[in-house]
Amino acid sequence: MLKTPRMILAGAGGVAVAMVLSTPAWADTRQGYGANYATVGSDKRWVEVCDMEDDGNGVHGEFRLSRGGAMTKGDPNGSAGGCGNQWAGDDITEFRVCETGHGCSGWLRVN
Repeated sequence: MLKTPRMILAGAGGVAVAMVLSTPAWADTRQGYGANYATVGSDKRWVEVCDMEDDGNGVHGEFRLSRGGAMTKGDPNGSAGGCGNQWAGDDITEFRVCETGHGCSGWLRVN
């Protein structure tokens, strides 16, 4: 039986739905503090920290590592375009984002 375009699209739509439903296992983990945020990549080793507020307050992320260590990464250019990025030497287990003079978010576990 020949498939009509409608049948092919329906089949492709089913695949797309299956992919969307399965993406959380591959998704980055993001945490915000105000408009600022920190992200841990799906590999649990890549981090990004972004200062999204033009308020003069620096932003950094604090990251706990699976072997007991920790690291901090800031956004080196403040609210200008671009963010701070870094590879961790070990898997990240939890993290938070902080704004200088205003505090930090709670710790978020990376699954």
